[in-house]
Amino acid sequence: MKIKISSLKEGVHEFYFSESAEQFEDSFEDSFIGPVQVQVRLQKFDQNYTVDFSVKTQMSFVCDRCLNKFDQTITADEKNTYTTDVELAETNTDDDLRLLSTRTIELDLADDVRDNLILAIPTKKTCSPDCKGICPHCGADLNSELCTCASEAIDPRWAKLKGLIH
Repeated sequence: MKIKISSLKEGVHEFYFSESAEQFEDSFEDSFIGPVQVQVRLQKFDQNYTVDFSVKTQMSFVCDRCLNKFDQTITADEKNTYTTDVELAETNTDDDLRLLSTRTIELDLADDVRDNLILAIPTKKTCSPDCKGICPHCGADLNSELCTCASEAIDPRWAKLKGLIH
Protein backbone atom coordinates (compact mmCIF):
# COMPACT_ATOMS: atom_id res chain seq x y z
CA MET A 1 0.00 0.00 0.00
CA LYS A 2 2.56 2.47 -1.16
CA ILE A 3 1.75 5.87 -2.61
CA LYS A 4 4.41 7.60 -4.63
CA ILE A 5 4.47 11.19 -3.34
CA SER A 6 7.59 12.48 -5.06
CA SER A 7 5.71 13.43 -8.24
CA LEU A 8 2.33 14.38 -6.75
CA LYS A 9 0.94 17.79 -7.57
CA GLU A 10 -0.76 19.88 -4.93
CA GLY A 11 -4.40 19.13 -4.36
CA VAL A 12 -6.58 16.12 -3.57
CA HIS A 13 -5.74 12.64 -4.81
CA GLU A 14 -7.74 9.45 -4.30
CA PHE A 15 -6.43 5.90 -4.24
CA TYR A 16 -8.01 2.49 -3.73
CA PHE A 17 -6.22 -0.66 -2.63
CA SER A 18 -7.54 -4.18 -2.37
CA GLU A 19 -4.82 -6.15 -0.64
CA SER A 20 -4.57 -9.81 0.12
CA ALA A 21 -5.03 -10.46 3.82
CA GLU A 22 -1.89 -12.64 3.85
CA GLN A 23 0.34 -9.67 4.63
CA PHE A 24 -1.69 -8.93 7.78
CA GLU A 25 -2.44 -12.43 9.09
CA ASP A 26 0.73 -12.65 11.20
CA SER A 27 -0.65 -9.87 13.43
CA PHE A 28 -4.04 -11.50 14.02
CA GLU A 29 -5.21 -14.67 15.74
CA ASP A 30 -8.54 -14.45 13.90
CA SER A 31 -8.81 -15.21 10.20
CA PHE A 32 -9.66 -12.99 7.28
CA ILE A 33 -12.40 -14.06 4.90
CA GLY A 34 -11.66 -11.68 2.06
CA PRO A 35 -9.27 -8.95 1.00
CA VAL A 36 -8.48 -5.82 2.99
CA GLN A 37 -9.97 -2.86 1.12
CA VAL A 38 -8.48 0.57 1.71
CA GLN A 39 -9.83 3.81 0.34
CA VAL A 40 -7.35 6.71 0.61
CA ARG A 41 -7.87 10.44 0.19
CA LEU A 42 -4.55 12.29 0.15
CA GLN A 43 -4.34 16.06 0.12
CA LYS A 44 -0.98 17.62 -0.68
CA PHE A 45 -0.32 21.19 0.39
CA ASP A 46 3.22 22.56 0.28
CA GLN A 47 5.34 20.14 2.39
CA ASN A 48 2.33 18.52 4.07
CA TYR A 49 0.36 15.42 3.16
CA THR A 50 -2.96 14.84 4.90
CA VAL A 51 -4.03 11.24 4.51
CA ASP A 52 -7.57 10.07 5.32
CA PHE A 53 -8.17 6.38 4.87
CA SER A 54 -10.97 3.91 5.46
CA VAL A 55 -10.33 0.21 5.89
CA LYS A 56 -12.91 -2.53 5.42
CA THR A 57 -12.59 -6.31 5.58
CA GLN A 58 -14.43 -9.46 6.62
CA MET A 59 -13.10 -11.58 9.47
CA SER A 60 -14.13 -14.86 11.04
CA PHE A 61 -14.35 -15.06 14.85
CA VAL A 62 -15.33 -17.55 17.52
CA CYS A 63 -18.08 -16.26 19.81
CA ASP A 64 -16.85 -15.74 23.38
CA ARG A 65 -20.21 -16.90 24.77
CA CYS A 66 -21.38 -19.86 22.67
CA LEU A 67 -18.12 -20.84 20.90
CA ASN A 68 -19.80 -20.82 17.45
CA LYS A 69 -17.96 -19.34 14.46
CA PHE A 70 -19.35 -16.15 12.94
CA ASP A 71 -18.29 -13.59 10.35
CA GLN A 72 -18.17 -9.85 10.90
CA THR A 73 -17.29 -6.82 8.82
CA ILE A 74 -14.48 -4.78 10.39
CA THR A 75 -14.12 -1.11 9.49
CA ALA A 76 -11.69 1.57 10.62
CA ASP A 77 -11.03 5.19 9.71
CA GLU A 78 -7.89 7.21 10.29
CA LYS A 79 -6.47 10.62 9.51
CA ASN A 80 -2.75 11.36 9.63
CA THR A 81 -0.62 14.24 8.51
CA TYR A 82 2.87 13.72 7.15
CA THR A 83 5.28 16.60 6.74
CA THR A 84 8.85 17.32 5.75
CA ASP A 85 8.72 20.61 7.71
CA VAL A 86 10.98 19.94 10.72
CA GLU A 87 9.93 23.14 12.50
CA LEU A 88 6.24 22.24 12.25
CA ALA A 89 6.89 18.72 13.51
CA GLU A 90 8.91 19.96 16.51
CA THR A 91 6.32 22.54 17.61
CA ASN A 92 3.28 20.34 17.12
CA THR A 93 2.33 17.86 19.85
CA ASP A 94 -0.32 16.07 17.76
CA ASP A 95 0.22 12.28 17.63
CA ASP A 96 -1.20 12.19 14.11
CA LEU A 97 1.62 14.36 12.71
CA ARG A 98 4.57 12.41 11.37
CA LEU A 99 7.88 13.75 10.14
CA LEU A 100 9.16 12.56 6.77
CA SER A 101 12.64 12.84 5.38
CA THR A 102 13.00 15.28 2.49
CA ARG A 103 14.23 12.30 0.46
CA THR A 104 11.02 10.29 1.01
CA ILE A 105 9.53 9.29 -2.34
CA GLU A 106 6.59 7.20 -1.16
CA LEU A 107 4.26 6.66 1.78
CA ASP A 108 3.75 3.10 2.97
CA LEU A 109 0.38 2.84 4.72
CA ALA A 110 0.57 -0.88 5.57
CA ASP A 111 1.59 -0.36 9.23
CA ASP A 112 -1.11 2.27 9.78
CA VAL A 113 -3.73 0.00 8.22
CA ARG A 114 -2.59 -2.94 10.37
CA ASP A 115 -2.69 -0.84 13.55
CA ASN A 116 -6.19 0.41 12.80
CA LEU A 117 -7.46 -3.07 12.04
CA ILE A 118 -6.10 -4.32 15.36
CA LEU A 119 -7.88 -1.49 17.18
CA ALA A 120 -11.14 -2.13 15.30
CA ILE A 121 -11.46 -5.75 16.43
CA PRO A 122 -13.95 -5.97 19.28
CA THR A 123 -12.56 -7.06 22.63
CA LYS A 124 -15.70 -9.07 23.36
CA LYS A 125 -16.53 -11.11 20.27
CA THR A 126 -20.16 -12.21 20.27
CA CYS A 127 -22.18 -13.66 17.41
CA SER A 128 -25.12 -11.43 18.40
CA PRO A 129 -25.82 -8.97 21.24
CA ASP A 130 -28.38 -11.35 22.75
CA CYS A 131 -26.26 -14.53 22.56
CA LYS A 132 -27.20 -16.76 25.51
CA GLY A 133 -23.95 -18.72 25.54
CA ILE A 134 -23.58 -22.29 26.75
CA CYS A 135 -24.75 -23.99 29.93
CA PRO A 136 -21.81 -24.26 32.34
CA HIS A 137 -23.02 -27.66 33.53
CA CYS A 138 -24.17 -29.65 30.49
CA GLY A 139 -22.58 -27.57 27.71
CA ALA A 140 -25.82 -27.07 25.74
CA ASP A 141 -25.86 -24.16 23.29
CA LEU A 142 -28.63 -22.08 24.86
CA ASN A 143 -29.27 -20.25 21.56
CA SER A 144 -30.50 -23.40 19.85
CA GLU A 145 -31.58 -25.85 22.55
CA LEU A 146 -32.91 -25.99 26.09
CA CYS A 147 -30.67 -26.89 28.95
CA THR A 148 -31.16 -30.48 30.21
CA CYS A 149 -29.83 -29.78 33.71
CA ALA A 150 -32.35 -30.65 36.48
CA SER A 151 -31.51 -27.76 38.76
CA GLU A 152 -28.69 -25.47 39.57
CA ALA A 153 -26.25 -27.08 41.96
CA ILE A 154 -25.46 -24.87 44.94
CA ASP A 155 -22.05 -24.83 46.52
CA PRO A 156 -22.68 -26.00 50.11
CA ARG A 157 -20.57 -23.13 51.43
CA TRP A 158 -23.15 -20.67 50.04
CA ALA A 159 -26.32 -22.65 50.90
CA LYS A 160 -27.09 -20.63 54.06
CA LEU A 161 -27.15 -17.42 52.02
CA LYS A 162 -29.94 -18.85 49.84
CA GLY A 163 -32.16 -18.91 52.93
CA LEU A 164 -31.78 -15.13 53.28
CA ILE A 165 -33.64 -14.39 50.04
CA HIS A 166 -36.62 -16.70 50.71
